[in-house]
Amino acid sequence: MSSLLAGTVQPLIACATCMGDANSPVVQGFNFAVLLMLGILVLVLGSFLSFIRYLARRQKDALLLIEESSERSRGRTRR
Repeated sequence: MSSLLAGTVQPLIACATCMGDANSPVVQGFNFAVLLMLGILVLVLGSFLSFIRYLARRQKDALLLIEESSERSRGRTRR
């Protein structure tokens, strides 16, 4: 089967990044696209991380509030 396909396949031509001029507009566009995708990835992951930190801080504050209110209610019942 592979010998049958090998006889019918034409040689592939590489893209401008591999075989073309390094300063061509196509290569510069590819490079910009890669940088843009990396920037979006950093933005999304940073947003996710900051949201997780926000939730952790909010939970910590809520636990402190509950602890303070329970201490106050204990103090009132002792008097």
